[in-house]
Order: sequence, then structure tokens, then C-alpha cells
Amino acid sequence: MAARPGGTAGARPRRTRDDAWRTLDRIVRWEVAGLAVAVALTAVLTTLVPARTAAGLDGPFSQYVALGPYQLNVTVDPNRAGTNEYHFYLLGPDGRLTDDVSELTLALTHPAGPIGPIARTPTS
Repeated sequence: MAARPGGTAGARPRRTRDDAWRTLDRIVRWEVAGLAVAVALTAVLTTLVPARTAAGLDGPFSQYVALGPYQLNVTVDPNRAGTNEYHFYLLGPDGRLTDDVSELTLALTHPAGPIGPIARTPTS
């Protein structure tokens, strides 16, 4: 190996204080940039709705539908892929359960696709 000016052969050059400060400054800048990215990413992720909630899979689904003076409460349990139970409660004008229905037929359709209507006869 050839000798370096002002030093011995194979020896690393001495680092000055200015080099050390520049290195420290560069490292601190990268750490601050990384911290800023982490804080920004955390802020964005905390404002998003969890996928489970957005898909409506946080438990049974319940919806009220007006049918003239009556209201029909439809509950789907457990509200996820697979077998579900559909519960229908007919409420009278006073808001209480009523049995004023002599016949009920269900026609299930998918609003976004060409599925249905699938006719079903409910059981009690």
C-alpha cells in the first residue's frame, strides 16, 4: 500500500471535530424526518374507519323500515359471511309488537348485482 500524505500506510485519516458535527447533524436530520413521517402516518391511520366497521361486521345489523302505519324491524345476526339468521319484528302504530299479519313472503335481492329475487317463507 502506498503511504498517505501526513500519515502511515493503511491508517484511516483523522476525523476533525467539524466532520463529527456534520455527521451528527446528518443523523439527527434523518431521525427528525423519520419521526415526522411516523407522526404523519399515525395521524392518517387514526382517522380511518377500521375495515371491520366499514364493512358493517361489528355485530348484528338492525334496520327499521316504514310500512304505512307499521314499522318493520329487520335484524341480521351475526352479520358476516356464512349462515345468518334474519329476524323480522312488526311494530304497530303504538311501537309495540303486533300480530296483525296473516301472511308474509320474503323476496331477497342483492342491490349491487343480478342476484334475486329469492323468495322465502319465514318460520316463527
